[in-house]
Amino acid sequence: MTRLKAAHAVFRLIEDADNDQVARGWLISANPRLGGHTPAEFIREDKIPDVYRAAAAFVEGSDYA
Repeated sequence: MTRLKAAHAVFRLIEDADNDQVARGWLISANPRLGGHTPAEFIREDKIPDVYRAAAAFVEGSDYA
């Protein structure tokens, strides 16, 4: 349940800052802040704090990809 809650929280964070299509794409796209892995992979591997940091950077506009 923790992973589902984390995925939902990250989705909502990005959706609120942009829109649902961007949030969906962000979760399933390779992310340089996560070593080229997808946020969904990191959530599945319980690396949730890393995903929260990457999402916050994306929303703040300090994401470099």
